[in-house]
Amino acid sequence: MKLKMNAVAIAVAAAMPWLAAHAQSPADMQKQIQALQEQLQALQAQVQQMTAKGAVDPVEFNRMVQKMEVNEDSALKSGFSGLAFKGVIEAQYLYDKNFNSANGLTSASPGFSAGNGYAGIGMFEVTKQAEGGEGINWTLRLTPGGANINGSNLVHEASVSVPLGSATTRLFAGVIPDWQGYEYSFGNQNPLVTHNLLFNFASATNYTGAGIQHAFGPVATKVMLANIDDKSTNKKSPGFVYNAYWTINEFSYLNFSGAHSKRKDDVAGVRPFTLIELDGGYTRGDLALNGQLSVGRLKGGAGNGSGDDAKWFGLSSFAGYKLTPRLQAIARYDFINNRKNGGGMFYDPSSAATIFGPELDDTGVAVDVNRGTKRTALSLGFNYAVNPSTQWKTEYRLDRSSGFNFLNSDGLPTKSNTTLGTAIVVSF
Repeated sequence: MKLKMNAVAIAVAAAMPWLAAHAQSPADMQKQIQALQEQLQALQAQVQQMTAKGAVDPVEFNRMVQKMEVNEDSALKSGFSGLAFKGVIEAQYLYDKNFNSANGLTSASPGFSAGNGYAGIGMFEVTKQAEGGEGINWTLRLTPGGANINGSNLVHEASVSVPLGSATTRLFAGVIPDWQGYEYSFGNQNPLVTHNLLFNFASATNYTGAGIQHAFGPVATKVMLANIDDKSTNKKSPGFVYNAYWTINEFSYLNFSGAHSKRKDDVAGVRPFTLIELDGGYTRGDLALNGQLSVGRLKGGAGNGSGDDAKWFGLSSFAGYKLTPRLQAIARYDFINNRKNGGGMFYDPSSAATIFGPELDDTGVAVDVNRGTKRTALSLGFNYAVNPSTQWKTEYRLDRSSGFNFLNSDGLPTKSNTTLGTAIVVSF
């Protein structure tokens, strides 16, 4: 209203000299007044248009700005500025044919058949960016329900990242999840219910220490001095780990990783190990492809008990195709060869001797104590996006061994096992 009155006053003031100079008779004066009224009406219409387009009262505008500043100050003082939360809950149901059993929610499949690892557990993540543009980032990621299978108990990641003079170089430290392979730890990032063989048996769980990351154009590198945790003994092994991630283009990537350390066992003493891995992926349109190759060596870890080295290599391949924007058909094939010296894997040989030790005959006796078993796993399934935050997954999985290295529910040796699974994953 104040804006309207000011506009009218200016128009009248501008018109007064013109009236004084040109008004010579009542008739002329009447015409001039009529013309002025028409001009005032046009000016009022323009003012109304400006008001309709969102003109704001300056007093009210200043009051809004002050409220925003108070809220920002309150967020800074309370520490909530730059804070973000994420979470995942996976409700899972698995049926294991050999054990004639079913289990759901946070339970893992029995008998090491599927080697589920992280399947069926929850995750809660808190991240924070420092105020003032320092570029310091903190991450705390917890895994309720995963205390017995992820090596670091409740904590999956607890890290800090600090820039070192440039946007491409950073110092990071803390508990860092293993970065090998194309699969991720949690259900919202994996299309299938279970993980591949390499994820479960040929890789570490996490690294605890400090390192440097640096980007060379499309290649991001990381090196770290750390204690390396495995998925079985949960023992920390001091060592050196590294990673190079190459973004080839918007559709494809290559990832190379390595870990070198020494595991200290109560019985076997110090046993050096080496893990080398290469994986890659291609995603374009409805098609998604991934592949992984891993090789490893554990000194003194031979499955024949001779004290020789355990050596292995393995591969995993993944293909997914979206039949509809929400429904994806999936196939995955895994293979591990650890024939050398009676078998043995990075996964603790003492607890996995049945499935990764010497090849057994149908009576459970080693065919040759110096020949380890070979393992394969074929998974077929579907992933349906119920909504942006919910997935429904189904999977049929067939695990096979070159020997009779599985046991059924009656305790009899068998060469294969079948697992049927389904899961609902909700994330935010």
